[in-house]
Amino acid sequence: MLKIPSLPSDPVAADIVKKFINNRLIGMMEEIIEDEIAFVMAMSGGIDQDLGEKPLDEVVDMDSLMQNLEFAENVSLSYLPDNYPIEKANREFIGLYRLLRAKDEYVPELPMEYVLDRIIENAIWQVDMINEDMADGFFDALKDNPFFDGTEEEGELTTIERIPNPDRAVVLAALEKECEEIELPEDDEDDYGPEDMILLYEDLRNYVETCFWDTDFAFLDEMDEDTLINSVEAKQLGIDARTDVKKVELSLDGNINVNMEINAAPWDMEE
Repeated sequence: MLKIPSLPSDPVAADIVKKFINNRLIGMMEEIIEDEIAFVMAMSGGIDQDLGEKPLDEVVDMDSLMQNLEFAENVSLSYLPDNYPIEKANREFIGLYRLLRAKDEYVPELPMEYVLDRIIENAIWQVDMINEDMADGFFDALKDNPFFDGTEEEGELTTIERIPNPDRAVVLAALEKECEEIELPEDDEDDYGPEDMILLYEDLRNYVETCFWDTDFAFLDEMDEDTLINSVEAKQLGIDARTDVKKVELSLDGNINVNMEINAAPWDMEE
């Protein structure tokens, strides 16, 4: 589960929000995985009919997918920095998916945060592009298509997904209490309330603020991960090591020392 920095102070409301955001992000990632796998299957001559009909883990072997170079090329192109090693792309993408599905809460590694940021930004971009096309009349002939069931009353797709009731009412009540405890200037009292605060959790446009502790992952656009981790800045920012990699030194015949890196993500170690 993603460790989220911005949550309601009420523990019950916080738990609702954590589960809602994580489940939403998992759903977004599963759509991407299914689309990419369907494309790979189509190129190889057939599509598994269970894809999209059954839970993803019943149809897709994630360990096998981790070794799929074509999948790595596709996710690297859309969700990782330019020139990021393709052989590491699946570790970051599938690693993020496994982190989101874990029971405990974790902060993703920098490349995984980069992937998450791109997933969120791409989803927002798609909504905006479709709305532009709808405004231009490109989809008038398809307005009754089930694809557009998620539109608002004014006929636009939205980046907002509501927390289902009765959970939403619980969160709003908690946020109402927080609003009462915040001393706002009189002019601002009617301008910001629980319905505004809950958009931090319901609107994808706010997820960069809601889901990330910082934007250090953006450094990956300027330098590769190894250079970044070994930089002076990384030590100052506390990002000079990965928590999902263990370094081991082995001695062979008492003479040769071999340094090895073993993937050991804590979310993969859960029982």
